[in-house]
This record gives sequence, C-alpha cells and structure tokens, in this order.
Amino acid sequence: MSAEHRPSNGTEDYLGDGLYIKYDGWNFWLRAPRTGGDHYVAIEPEVLASFLEFIRKARPELRSIGGWKVDA
Repeated sequence: MSAEHRPSNGTEDYLGDGLYIKYDGWNFWLRAPRTGGDHYVAIEPEVLASFLEFIRKARPELRSIGGWKVDA
C-alpha cells in the first residue's frame, strides 16, 4: 500500500485477534500486522453503515453493543 493510502500517525487501539483500529476524521482504518508488511482496510462512513446493518441482521442479540444502538 502506498504511503498516501495509509492512515496518518496517531493513536491506534487494539481490537483483539491481531487487529488494530484508528480514526482519521473520515475513515476508520483497520490494520493487521503480517510478515512482509501490514494489511490495511479503510472503512468509509457508508461502508460502516452497511457493516452495522449486516451485524444487526446476522446477530440480532448484538443490537445494543456497549450501550450503543446499532438500529437506525
């Protein structure tokens, strides 16, 4: 991945299972460290909404995660 497509330096949180996350003001960046180079995924707001909708449908019992409602 080229440098312009990587998240800027800043705080990063560990999610578990070798996955890290940070927010750059627009995208949520996921980073998975791997031998030979890290893998990055940028999740823009529309994709995040689709992801949360998928969770809501697949696992209805998770509609309220940590007090945050997934339902719109």
